[in-house]
Amino acid sequence: DNIPEPTYIANGLAVFENPLVALAVSRVSANWEIAPPPSVLRRRHLFAVNDYLGDSPADWGAEGTIVPTITAGMWVRRHAFLAAIPCDRIDLLLAGRAGRQLFCGEDIELGLLIGKAGYGRIYAPSLRIAHEIAQRRLETAYVIRLIEGIVRSELTLREKYEGKRFGLRDRLVALLRLAGALCAIPALVLMRRDPWREIAFVMAARRAHIKGPIRSDA
Repeated sequence: DNIPEPTYIANGLAVFENPLVALAVSRVSANWEIAPPPSVLRRRHLFAVNDYLGDSPADWGAEGTIVPTITAGMWVRRHAFLAAIPCDRIDLLLAGRAGRQLFCGEDIELGLLIGKAGYGRIYAPSLRIAHEIAQRRLETAYVIRLIEGIVRSELTLREKYEGKRFGLRDRLVALLRLAGALCAIPALVLMRRDPWREIAFVMAARRAHIKGPIRSDA
């Protein structure tokens, strides 16, 4: 469901003429089957769309940091992948989506591990693809599950690689943020064009923060 521009392969080969580049992320725009509601359009990054990063290249360095290395349009040098990723111990990696649970983050984890191994990672906007997004993926229930999966996956990555252990204090803070979101409902109703869907998405994110990282419930 990703449609590359005609010069995509040629541009990719040109990017990899730089021997310091081991991973390149494409510029991904959305090709919506139907026009998305404003509340979804504001969250287009949830659909592996990153054109908001713009038309200027970005160097994310060779470090073990969390950066948006989305799988759609990802290029990786084979030797760097094999050196950085424990392919014989995939149980150590994020499992990704299973059934109706939309957990993710395995692409971000790959980018983090490649950087941690000392290989360069970049955003290369000369590599352009269009991500076909079906109408069914715009349904409110689907987006809610997507929000929960992405929020909890990010918390898992930060706990796993940044040492940010999720504990009681974090859950209390998340509860306070949920209370704040409840208080903000009147403002959202007045300010947003599709307020009820917006409220549902905000609440989904707050609930996901309360649940915390992915553990035994995954």
